[in-house]
Amino acid sequence: MTLASHSLIAVAIASKVTNPALGLPLILISHFVVDKIPHWDVMTNKNKTHRQIAIGTFTDIFAGLILAGLFNVVFLNSAVNPAYFLAGVGLSQLPDLFEAPHVIFKMNFPGSELDYKFQKWIHDVGFDARLAAPWGILTQIATVGVFLLWAIV
Repeated sequence: MTLASHSLIAVAIASKVTNPALGLPLILISHFVVDKIPHWDVMTNKNKTHRQIAIGTFTDIFAGLILAGLFNVVFLNSAVNPAYFLAGVGLSQLPDLFEAPHVIFKMNFPGSELDYKFQKWIHDVGFDARLAAPWGILTQIATVGVFLLWAIV
């Protein structure tokens, strides 16, 4: 899933699970659960350069913050307080960001390669969860849409 999708799912969970002690672990777990749903993301095309991956990732980070923030303000009337919002969005993106030093910069940041291998296993166990556009984008929109509808009802 894109970081923007993880961010929107995080704000949906935070709006329904108002206790951060419960919501934040659920947000982190949701990252891995929804990554198993066939989807497109920045890493779907393995032939991208490190620069393309880095630009796509940084764009995705900020798109996630903006879209989740807009959803919280416009549709949830700022129901999720700012600290919980930032913690939830940050935690929702953390697994993908933690692997960035290994994937983008080929750095041996402690734990980065292990995180990459774990997430690759999540994506690949049973079947490859990466799906080319447009189908991977459509499944992602549907998945996020379910969470967003749940948040507003």
